[in-house]
Amino acid sequence: MKRAFACIVMLILLSGVSPAARADTPEISDHVAFLREKGQDPVAYLAGLFERHKIVVFGETRHDETTQYEFLQQVMRHPAFAARVKAVFTEVGSRSQQDAMDAFLQSRDGDEAPLIRIGQACTFHKAGWANANIYEFWKNLWKLNQSLPPHQRIWAFLSDVAWDWNAFRTKADYTNKMLEVADRDFLMAKLIENRIRQLDRDCAADKKRKDRYLVIMNTRHALGRVKSAKSDTWGRNVGYFLETAFGPDQVSIVLYHQPRQSVIQAEPGSIHLIRDGRWDAAFAANRNKPVGFDLAGSPFGNDPFDYSDYFKAATYQDAVDGLIFWKPLSQYLCRPCSERFYQDPTFYTEIERRAKALEEENPFEQEVARYGVEWLVSEFPKMRQHPYPAAEVEPLFRKWLR
Repeated sequence: MKRAFACIVMLILLSGVSPAARADTPEISDHVAFLREKGQDPVAYLAGLFERHKIVVFGETRHDETTQYEFLQQVMRHPAFAARVKAVFTEVGSRSQQDAMDAFLQSRDGDEAPLIRIGQACTFHKAGWANANIYEFWKNLWKLNQSLPPHQRIWAFLSDVAWDWNAFRTKADYTNKMLEVADRDFLMAKLIENRIRQLDRDCAADKKRKDRYLVIMNTRHALGRVKSAKSDTWGRNVGYFLETAFGPDQVSIVLYHQPRQSVIQAEPGSIHLIRDGRWDAAFAANRNKPVGFDLAGSPFGNDPFDYSDYFKAATYQDAVDGLIFWKPLSQYLCRPCSERFYQDPTFYTEIERRAKALEEENPFEQEVARYGVEWLVSEFPKMRQHPYPAAEVEPLFRKWLR
């Protein structure tokens, strides 16, 4: 008997799924059945969307999270991606730095120095954009291009608003610029639309042309057919503007699984799960197997939309088109700093200048005062964080599992 019990425990440990995740309650049984019967390989699913749609908008979770970009790198390696995709657009990076991106992609050695310049000049963030995931994504795009003939290589476009930190000498300068770019989603979507139409015109005579596009936006910007919770007007999001410009059939908006965002009554740092944890429970009952699928006609798509308190839609399939589950939330990992981002300590002087001009605190003042600028160079890039620890997340969805 003891040996039999030990074998059962060992099988459970090897499966990586707790006993409670093996059974589901009636509240999620249809979701679990759908995952088991119709869940697709998520890499093949996303790559396959380019066969059906001109534009795929990927709705990322928090900007510094790495698993979503590990997933996208897998998608890039899929043959269908290189065969169909002409360009990638990212929210990260000011359009003012497009020359730096072009220089990087055209370089012979793929040195990331131009990428660091893009991040240090990034919009809004006075300490620059140091998150490691986007740099790994861009470097992997360069590597992919090296395996393709020149006419088949994939472009990368920075979509955020025009920005020049050197123009900010006073807080008033910054305030005026923020007013100028207040309709940021419209400005980003317009750049993407204009670039796509120009690329399509440039290669119109090529019957074998690549004419598909990947747009990477934080989900807040990716959302399409949602309305403002305060009014009955459409949300002015990038996804909505792209659907309006190209038609909803030409645009597929895909949500990378994540917690709810923008919960008005939430305590700072608290975690709130989509559908009160039902989705996470269904994935757990399916042994956390990676899946991707269209939301239309699925139990997930028919669920009431509760992603954000600031936007409203009747159901999830009314707001987004597809869903990607790659890993459970407890395995999400954040890397807030790329290894080389602060390698040149003189950038810290520029951060101090920006902070003084904006009349704000230097975000690294305490650390630098205690450890010196070397902390930014060598220690900050080593930081890792699991934003959704299992001990905090799993109790939120266990009630839906037997």
